[in-house]
Amino acid sequence: MEQNWDSILTADPGETDVFLRSNGNIPSELVGGRYFLNGPSKLLFDGKRTHPFDGNGFVRSFRFAQNGVQLKSRYIKTPSYLKQESTGEYSHWGIGTLPYSSWWKNFSMPRQRRNTANTTVVPWDNKLLCGFEGHIPYALNIETLETIGPY
Repeated sequence: MEQNWDSILTADPGETDVFLRSNGNIPSELVGGRYFLNGPSKLLFDGKRTHPFDGNGFVRSFRFAQNGVQLKSRYIKTPSYLKQESTGEYSHWGIGTLPYSSWWKNFSMPRQRRNTANTTVVPWDNKLLCGFEGHIPYALNIETLETIGPY
């Protein structure tokens, strides 16, 4: 099935916790290891496409076993993500996205930049630190991927 770039950018994969069985062999060097990935997600909100830099942080954890991979994914619960989910509005300035189509409404609102925590993920002090340029990182529980808060 062919997918275009727009359908990939606007995907909302949702949070998951699933074991994917392998029909082949997992390399022994990977068994017992983990791979973490962070990036922007949920770029289509209320019919408005946001810039990829402004997508909510979405962390994936891949834990390798002999017979497959445990995949877990969670959104990083930053204040802008929580407000967006509770109000149904895109309400913070982004790097490449303005919250409103009205120039005057954007100009007159406070310049609260989004901390999407969507560019890096680093294991540190038994936590995952998820970063974004210009803001402090957010810590996640390394096992559950639940958001702890600014770190």
